[in-house]
Amino acid sequence: MKMISIDCVNMIQKLEGCSLTAYWDVNGYSIGYGHHSNVNKDDKITKEQALTLLVFDLFNFVVAVNNYDTKYHWTQNELDALVSFAYNCGVGNLKNLTKNGTRTKEQIAEKILEYN
Repeated sequence: MKMISIDCVNMIQKLEGCSLTAYWDVNGYSIGYGHHSNVNKDDKITKEQALTLLVFDLFNFVVAVNNYDTKYHWTQNELDALVSFAYNCGVGNLKNLTKNGTRTKEQIAEKILEYN
């Protein structure tokens, strides 16, 4: 299985921003870089805990993107971009973006712009 780069983690941290106290978003209470599981409204964490939660959360999205690697043979940049996309938009939208593995890389590159 291919893994994301440190550049990917850094990019997601920068794009997501970090809240060390729980906040409400469309998915319920979140904390850190958008972590949702078992978060209560009064929760507080450290920066180190936020990074640990992010890396833990990203693993599921790495697996989802890697499910398509046998067809696409992602480059590191493609893998990083698609993990970031899936983290933000969800695995369901990753399936839609790739049309469950039936689109070409060129078609995926065109379609991803529709999510902006």
